[in-house]
Amino acid sequence: MLGFSWEGFIPNLQRAPLGPQDDPTARKIRWAIQLYMDRDKYGELGLQGSYYNSYYYLYVWDWLLSLEEWQEMPGFNPNKKSEDQAEAVSIMEGLGYSASNQLELVIVTGSGTSGLRQTELLVEDLGQLHIKADVRVQQS
Repeated sequence: MLGFSWEGFIPNLQRAPLGPQDDPTARKIRWAIQLYMDRDKYGELGLQGSYYNSYYYLYVWDWLLSLEEWQEMPGFNPNKKSEDQAEAVSIMEGLGYSASNQLELVIVTGSGTSGLRQTELLVEDLGQLHIKADVRVQQS
């Protein structure tokens, strides 16, 4: 989207445990993460309310989705977030993950304040999915 800055998490989907793309287990893990994340909560925490959830909607381009179209997508409707999160946990538990058998991965984040706040929330959310994240902070 056009704007002065962009905030978000870009996972490396080619490396284990989130890849390769054609691995059914990896696809389920990515889907669970997609369903669980509450984008409004990340915006509020990371940017302290100075954000807007555009869902990549710009009225000048008709090939981009509208807010209503985005909210029809699984994981993007704030009114269905608790249902999506329950499904996400069920997916991970169905793959055999639990509090005593966690998936481990590394998150690399910048040292900027909003990035660190969002990373803390991401680690918390991933923990609910039985994913233990090791955070590595890079100077930025």
